Amino acid sequence: MKKLLTILLLLIYGICNGQVNLVPNPSFEIIDSCNFGINCGAGISRGFVPPWDDPIYSSSDLYNACCTRPYCIVPSNIEGYQNAHSGNGYAGIICLVTTSNYREYIQAPLDSALIAGHKYIYLLPRHTVIGG
Repeated sequence: MKKLLTILLLLIYGICNGQVNLVPNPSFEIIDSCNFGINCGAGISRGFVPPWDDPIYSSSDLYNACCTRPYCIVPSNIEGYQNAHSGNGYAGIICLVTTSNYREYIQAPLDSALIAGHKYIYLLPRHTVIGG
């Protein structure tokens, strides 16, 4: 009986505690090409990493270890040195250029709809740098 109760508690804990990632292709691993364009620019707006896109058709960048151009390689590229959080790729955007009000955005549809009243938690990756 004690063994059955322990197994049930572990199953319930796993079901209740599980976090489901609603973001498709979150680490930019599924890519259509390893050559994203000059200096990695417009890799997302040109559709190289589905289902991500760039709603304003700016030049949001795509970086991956498979890229043959030195500007786009992970971890060492034109922007500096940064390992991927998981896998081999990541994206880069300009949040704001104050002199021109220029910004870049990326977006992807969620894998399922959000549920009203449900609490969602976003945990920052441990190497995330916010600000500059």
